Amino acid sequence: MTGKFYFLILYVFVIIATQNLIAKDSEKGVYSKPDLTVIQAANGDSSYFFNNNLLKQNYPNPFNPTTTIEFSLPERSYVELNIYNVLGVKITTLVQGVEEAGTYSIQFNASKYPSGLYIYELQTDRFKQTKKMIYMK
Repeated sequence: MTGKFYFLILYVFVIIATQNLIAKDSEKGVYSKPDLTVIQAANGDSSYFFNNNLLKQNYPNPFNPTTTIEFSLPERSYVELNIYNVLGVKITTLVQGVEEAGTYSIQFNASKYPSGLYIYELQTDRFKQTKKMIYMK
């Protein structure tokens, strides 16, 4: 019973954090991946249709204390890879800068953070995607 209750609480926090991130994005005029796909389709840009899963799920997941996050870039662009806690507060930035096209693999060490659910977000000039990961000590 305790484990189910714990994951129910985490699920509620994820929903709240996701809503906070969406609200912050709409205030900044940043659009999520579905909006970008619609805009790109209208402009005849199909580059993102062929590789629509640019941010991969971390592995292992759940992890203790390190995990690997992989992402692919179809073109050179400015990249940010950020980690957020379940409240939507940024705890660290793993990548920030201009990167060439290609596949990247980044290690995240969470040993100084508490166990729980974390959200990682990849944002480029034309793309944004988030995924969830669980850190269990």
